[in-house]
Amino acid sequence: MRKNAIYLFCFLNLVFLSCTNNKSNKLLFENIETIENIDTLISQVRYVQLKGIGDEYLGSIDRIVYRGGKIYVLDVLVSQKIMVFDSEGFFLYQIGERGKGPGEYLSITDFDVDSNDDVYVFDNGSLKLIKYSNNAKEHQVIELSYGFIEFRLIDNERIIAYNCYSMTDYLERSLYGIYNINTKEFEPIFDFREDVDMLMNYYEFSHLFKSEAGIYFYPRFSEAIYCYKNELDTFIHFDESLIPKSYNEIERLTTNRFDFIVIVKTTSLGGGYVPLG
Repeated sequence: MRKNAIYLFCFLNLVFLSCTNNKSNKLLFENIETIENIDTLISQVRYVQLKGIGDEYLGSIDRIVYRGGKIYVLDVLVSQKIMVFDSEGFFLYQIGERGKGPGEYLSITDFDVDSNDDVYVFDNGSLKLIKYSNNAKEHQVIELSYGFIEFRLIDNERIIAYNCYSMTDYLERSLYGIYNINTKEFEPIFDFREDVDMLMNYYEFSHLFKSEAGIYFYPRFSEAIYCYKNELDTFIHFDESLIPKSYNEIERLTTNRFDFIVIVKTTSLGGGYVPLG
């Protein structure tokens, strides 16, 4: 069992996403190797030690959400739990638990927290969305007509999701789409590419990035980073000549991360660069 003391260096990422001091929502780095004046991008860095878990454990930290003074930590691979801590790292409570009973889940793939601190969990085992309210003391099961691997809440009614598929026809798929929880209507916003996306590992995380400015996503080997706020918009557009076009080239890059990074590093954006990682 791993030690209960887990340091959240990932907290840096949360602070970065919540930082709103920069008037421009487009960050162009002069040099991808070294970023100068980083204090203009990040206002504070703090290490938080998680404590008070007792006999419970976290095997990995697959996603963190910081909202309303609470830290929500998801462990997908080992304990299959969402634990909630206060801003000082003290354990508060757990979101549901594994099982087949009321309010329980079989296999979490992702979660998000809305403006009311309600937690939405996608259970890939039952193919349902579970909404937990009142510090997880209450729950509501939401039936779905589409499944997905990863999602972010647009508002309390709509979500944007990655790797979406129809519950009635698995071949009806989209790489990204918008799903209305109430009406069960689905709007594809980026088609599934059979020749490209079949090469990807669908269960990798971090396909959707959320901040106060919007929800961002980058379909690998496409020509742009997209942003969804009230509508879909192109956040940054790349030089199309630098994007691999042939199936063989894409297949080679999916098995050679270094080559992919080199292409990203040489993608010029008005005299600057953007790292995609």
